[in-house]
Amino acid sequence: MRELVAGDGYLSQSSKTVHFGLGDRPRVDEIVVRWPGGGREEFGPSDADRTLLLVQGAGRLAPSATPRVTLARDRPLPAVERGRGHRILLKTPLALPPTLRALLPEPGEGRATLINLWAHWCEPCVDELTDLARNYGALQAQSIDVVALSLDRPEDAAAARNLFDERIVPAMGDATFSSGVAGAERSDVLQALLAHVLGQDSEIAVPTSLLMDRDGTLQMIYVGPLTAAGLLEDARRYALSRVKGSARSLFDGRWYFRSPRDLAGLARDLRARGRLADAVFYENLSRSEK
Repeated sequence: MRELVAGDGYLSQSSKTVHFGLGDRPRVDEIVVRWPGGGREEFGPSDADRTLLLVQGAGRLAPSATPRVTLARDRPLPAVERGRGHRILLKTPLALPPTLRALLPEPGEGRATLINLWAHWCEPCVDELTDLARNYGALQAQSIDVVALSLDRPEDAAAARNLFDERIVPAMGDATFSSGVAGAERSDVLQALLAHVLGQDSEIAVPTSLLMDRDGTLQMIYVGPLTAAGLLEDARRYALSRVKGSARSLFDGRWYFRSPRDLAGLARDLRARGRLADAVFYENLSRSEK
């Protein structure tokens, strides 16, 4: 006797195949199934070494193909692409606080904005900014703005500005995106925001980018390098269009539950950092959502 269950673990499904070993017997005389509703059904005899499909109410056995798996022992496993970034689509978008909202155009202009966090010593950051600069005309044509925000220390701010002027600006055409240094206040707020979304309170890795929709709401986070081509596609799908909560996933499938945000906890973190205006913003937002 074998029991078939739909699932017996967290967010998992059990196999629908039940295996019976017959020893040296060449066939089985009878198969009896007791279905979940209590009904009993008999199926005819069968030879051994077969995979069969049993359908309730059919009363007969049907052959089922057994998938064959071949291991390619003579080929090495593909190497993971070095420098590849991680795209994180927020299940529940997050409004930006005043300190960061000031970096964006006025709401209602119908444009998405990417805040790109970089540092002058980070070569992948420079490569990423160069790609964005070369393709900024195409990004602008699709209503996407870019703000390059350096996370360099105050003593390195001049070096960051010089590098941006010497290596990034020449790659731009007629369209140029803005740049600046985050400073202590914005860096603090960014760290609190990323800790809230990613669940880890650590130094901000560079490059990291934040994609906002036309209303100034955070939609996606990129940890690691991104490309202008990928940004165009993501902005079209998630920042310049409205996506239902059930369909907000980078993978196949849909969500069947809400994912509320701990805005009060984010506000407490900002208060502990001394960022009172932004803390009050999320406290008010938390009260309005109750």
